[in-house]
Amino acid sequence: MWKKCERGIWLVNWKKRQIYSPPCGLKACPDCSKRNRKKIALRILRQWSSLEKTHDAWFYTITPNSDAVRGGTSASVMRAGWSKLRKRLSRRYPKSFRWVCVREMTKGAKVYTDAPPFIHMHVIVFIPFDYEPILTERLSAISVQLGIGWKCLVGTKERPDMPLSGQREAYYVAKYATKQLVADEDGNISNMAIPRAISWSQNFGQLEEKRESEGWAVLHADDSSIERVAEYHDCSIKNLHLIKGVISYRGEGEDGS
Repeated sequence: MWKKCERGIWLVNWKKRQIYSPPCGLKACPDCSKRNRKKIALRILRQWSSLEKTHDAWFYTITPNSDAVRGGTSASVMRAGWSKLRKRLSRRYPKSFRWVCVREMTKGAKVYTDAPPFIHMHVIVFIPFDYEPILTERLSAISVQLGIGWKCLVGTKERPDMPLSGQREAYYVAKYATKQLVADEDGNISNMAIPRAISWSQNFGQLEEKRESEGWAVLHADDSSIERVAEYHDCSIKNLHLIKGVISYRGEGEDGS
């Protein structure tokens, strides 16, 4: 059966003989949260592709200290700590430094079995080749100094202290870092309670999505009857989220364009 988002509507274009339901875009919508996650991963991947000849992409995982975890203050500690850390990184890498940070909720951690859920961070940073990278030991020391870190990792467990290699790994890391941004069938999402679960540097490349807007009107029909309505009016039904449109990318490449 054809379906639309929970709060979505059906649109019809009589000239093109098409029926379509645009995405509602809500975080709690299972369909739209998956779609938004793919767009976020695509945005990260496009940024990596535009900078791969001049920058390395590094993956940071930062966990809060035990006092913040047991005291239930991990959100404020990580927010303040990341603000200080990114300013320090920006001073260290003043040339075309950019980042994306995802805050994720940790539940049932082995180390803190009696502690409430707490927030840790995944960060992808793009650092020019001609700068010395910060590796795990140094990042951990800086994080402790700033009151954030209990445990840090640069790279992945399989490839510690190494930059991301190739688009496949970059896309995998992007999807891994955003896995909690997807809602379940009941509309529950782990990161819903985290203000600004994902944030970007101002110079991070943008995805721009353009949609057709002319010629579409609201069609009052139930999901259960939409196929009969389409058949009666001799219209085709576009798949959910597949209205004709263009997703373009606006970012800075090696030539500064």
